[in-house]
Amino acid sequence: MKEIITQQLETIEEEENVRVLFAIESGSRSWGFESTDSDWDVRFVYVRRLEDYLRIDPVRDVIDRMLEPDLDFVGWDLRKALQLLRKSNPSIVEWLQANEFYRFDEELMTAMREIMPTYVDPWTGFRHYMSMASANIRANLMGDEVSLKKYLYVLRPVLAAEFIRRYQEWPRMKFETLVSRTLDDQAVLEALEILLKKKRAGVEVGKGPKDPILHEFIESEMTRLNGVNPSRSKITSAGPLNKLFASQANR
Repeated sequence: MKEIITQQLETIEEEENVRVLFAIESGSRSWGFESTDSDWDVRFVYVRRLEDYLRIDPVRDVIDRMLEPDLDFVGWDLRKALQLLRKSNPSIVEWLQANEFYRFDEELMTAMREIMPTYVDPWTGFRHYMSMASANIRANLMGDEVSLKKYLYVLRPVLAAEFIRRYQEWPRMKFETLVSRTLDDQAVLEALEILLKKKRAGVEVGKGPKDPILHEFIESEMTRLNGVNPSRSKITSAGPLNKLFASQANR
């Protein structure tokens, strides 16, 4: 699959006349709780030729392609990615902290990671993860029977929000690292480990009665975290981002 992904990135470069700067794996595979049939979610940042940015008519700043039912590509123009980084957009921050790369421009990645602390506000992430957790609870954990694997998609943002509250840093991508830094309730850890083993083994984790341990933990954590008053986002000059963008567009 990695070879197929690499070939497809080269095809995108040729057909779209762009240069892919970096490409990462997103979703459950990057978090570390994928199953044998999990989708492949490829996310990438690309740059166009300088003349394309000097046109009167703007060029589309997103490339998306779905190959087969389980291979999804979404790419952002570098200018869009840097604009979103300035706003502490959670997606681009997570992309820059990815664990699995299909394409890696060391010069760009070093520059973007060095510039991140200037722009990235962890409390923007806190609000994002709390909103994500609330939405996933409403969608998946409200009935008498629930989709058991969806506990993972609620626990991840809940623990990410707790990580930010505790350390005032953006949370790590790997779920096991997030768990080790935020969770010490032994009963919850054991219930979570059982669920993770089933999902990783490809065991069908369908609907069933609510897990009382995980459910109670999520409810108590959401109540506690909803009482946190996050600080407001900072506003920072775009100067360093403009310089970084220009350096790549001129290559």
